Amino acid sequence: MALFVSILGAAALALFSVALPDSPDASPNPSDMANVAFLTAALQLALAVLFVPPLTAPAFSAEHERGTFELLRLGCLKPRQLVASKLVASLAYLVLLMVVAAPVLMAVFLYAGIGLGQFVLVELLTLGTAVALGSVAMALSAWLPRTVTTTVATYATALALYGLAVPVGAVLGTGSTADAAAGHPLVFTNPFYALHSLVFPVPPSGAPLGQLFRLVIPGGTDAGSWGPTLQPWQASLAWQAVLGILCLLAAAELAAGRRLATRPIHLGRARAGKPSGPGEAAP
Repeated sequence: MALFVSILGAAALALFSVALPDSPDASPNPSDMANVAFLTAALQLALAVLFVPPLTAPAFSAEHERGTFELLRLGCLKPRQLVASKLVASLAYLVLLMVVAAPVLMAVFLYAGIGLGQFVLVELLTLGTAVALGSVAMALSAWLPRTVTTTVATYATALALYGLAVPVGAVLGTGSTADAAAGHPLVFTNPFYALHSLVFPVPPSGAPLGQLFRLVIPGGTDAGSWGPTLQPWQASLAWQAVLGILCLLAAAELAAGRRLATRPIHLGRARAGKPSGPGEAAP
């Protein structure tokens, strides 16, 4: 906990020392102050992405390694309730870290001249990203039997979702005139891009819902102008919610599927079809 807050505080102080002018009479540049706020918030988001896989990957795979997975399912919880409780228990410590580090990030935002509403949206975006990645880890943990394999697979999925979305979307959007105004729909799924649009609100920063819907069902170049305009943070949170729900449902189905592999044990059955006598022990 102290390390998490120290990293954010030290990074903010280092960035402010670089961004502030050398002359005491000179006023700070608003663009430089906004860069400090964005980099500090991006650092917190990156730390959350790094912390989620070790916290959530052992949820089911560690139980499977210890041989206690079947004992865990002897309780009254349904598979969906079991997955949801595991996710909440795994992410509770990360939420505590965010609460402790909130005064540091709030001070950076207020000193940079950014409003409290944008700070709340940044925290909501970070929490939504952590929940979505934790849901992915839950599905992988219910599928893969080893904790190390689950952790590596979760990190690889996070790299594909959050590290390659912007470059791949930029490449795919170069040849489309409809995507040139606001970017390819794949870019809007990236939380770092949404975070940048929150700190630097440059109009037009949104895109119609029809254009974003083309990520799932591709259409013509002029077929994506219908629906309300969504901001990048709204589109990113919507994508994180869809991803999290699908992964949680997959984790529940995988957890319920392993229950079908168990076979009931019948005690007191007679040998070779003969009833057991009063002095004969049951097998």
